[in-house]
Formats: sequence, C-alpha cells, structure tokens
Amino acid sequence: MSAFATEGVSTASDAGAATARPQMDIPGFEGRLTCCTDWPQTKRGEPPNAQSLVFSPLLACVLGSSDIEDFCTSSQLEQASRWWTEALPAWPSWVRRLRGVVSVEMREKMLRNIKGRPTYLIPKKKDSGRAPHFKGKIQREALEMDAMVSIEVDACVMCMYTQAKQKEDTVSVMDSNGSNSKALVSSCADKSLCRQFQKNGFCSRGDHCKYSHTSVVGTGHASAKGKTNRGGAVGRRPCRLWERDGKCSYGDQCRFSHAALAQQGIPKEQ
Repeated sequence: MSAFATEGVSTASDAGAATARPQMDIPGFEGRLTCCTDWPQTKRGEPPNAQSLVFSPLLACVLGSSDIEDFCTSSQLEQASRWWTEALPAWPSWVRRLRGVVSVEMREKMLRNIKGRPTYLIPKKKDSGRAPHFKGKIQREALEMDAMVSIEVDACVMCMYTQAKQKEDTVSVMDSNGSNSKALVSSCADKSLCRQFQKNGFCSRGDHCKYSHTSVVGTGHASAKGKTNRGGAVGRRPCRLWERDGKCSYGDQCRFSHAALAQQGIPKEQ
C-alpha cells in the first residue's frame, strides 16, 4: 500500500489508547459529530477569520509526508493525526474521505499554491513539524471536493470556538411536559449580523446561532425566522447529493446549491 494511502490516519485503537479529551455534541449533528470542550476560546467568542490552524494540518494529513517532506516527517504527521483525533474524533474519517476524492491534479494545484508561513501540525508545539500554508481559496476548494466533509469541518470549527458563548446563552426553560430542558436564546431582535452567514450564506450553528440571519443586502442570502437558507443559493456549486438523489439530508442548511433541480420543477423532499 502506498504512503499516500496510509500516512497520517489514526486507527480506532490509536484513538482509544490516547488520553480522552472531554467532548460535546455539535449542534445539528448530535450523536454523529463531537469536538473537544477544552479548546482555547477567542475573546469575541467567534472563530477567527481564517481557519488555517485546523485546515492546514488536515490537508497535510490528506497529502501525506511524501508530498510535503520539506515540512514534516511521517512520524510527526502520525503524531499530529493522533492529537487531532483526540480533539476532533471525526479527523481520520475526514482524511480518508478526502483522500478518496482529491485528484492528482488537485494535489498538484495545492502544492503549487503554498503561500505564507507554515502552520504547526499541533498548535503551539514547535517540534511537531509543520504543515504548508495553502492559499485560502485552495484550502476551501480541496475541502469542498467532499461536500459533507466541508460541512462537518465547518460545523466543528464553529462549535469549538463558540462553545463558551453557547454556555453563556443557555437558559433553563420548562417544556410542554413540565420538565426542565435547555434552549438557546435565538431572538434576532437587536442582534449583530452573523458573519459566517453574511460571508457564506450558511451558518453551522443554524437556529442555535446567537447572531442574526436576516437578509443581507447584496449577498443574495436571506433567512426567515433565523434559519439558514443556502440550499437554494444561486451561484453556488451544485449539491452533489441533491443532483444525484433529488434529496439532501442537510436540507436548507446545505452549503451547496439546490437551485438547479428546483428550477426544473423537481420538488424538494421533506
């Protein structure tokens, strides 16, 4: 088996043997995706504008050390993969799925577009090796070769950086049965616009986002009752699941366009 097919992927036994980090469910992916709860928070409680801290090591694991030997060794890449798997248990799955779709042409394009300062494979650990820093558009293009991976990564990054804010905004309420439950404050009144929604027309926190998803002039993105609405966004890359099956499990939260079939009069499956 080639180095490209095996390097950087943690096995289930690797993940189980590692020291477990506390985890929380990703909103909208309960029971399917989790992230660590000890991730350093930003002062504003929002993800940074660029996510190279996560994206670069992930793409380095996808490429394998044979393509980036000037930046890290295979053992450093394996160590980094174990570390990231503790923080984001879906990491090996993302690496495996992206390796299945990233073409030779895409790999060559990534290597041609290395730019800027390399990123530590493990944050703030200088001896962990480095991942090449790819241009932002190239990072996104590579991740979006598997639409579901791109959505899952975005949702995890959002949750990691906003979990402190989520805890602040959680209030106890009484449900219809009279028992205690928790709900996130989601009123859009007098709230700042969601930057992720303004930029992408999509927010991984969905109805749990504390920022407004109301119409954004000039972007073509609009939202009703705080819900995301990228599924019908014009000008976005078509959703592969929608084109293939006529349905998408992410519905209006899908970051890709469902417009093509909608224009053909094909109803959206509920």
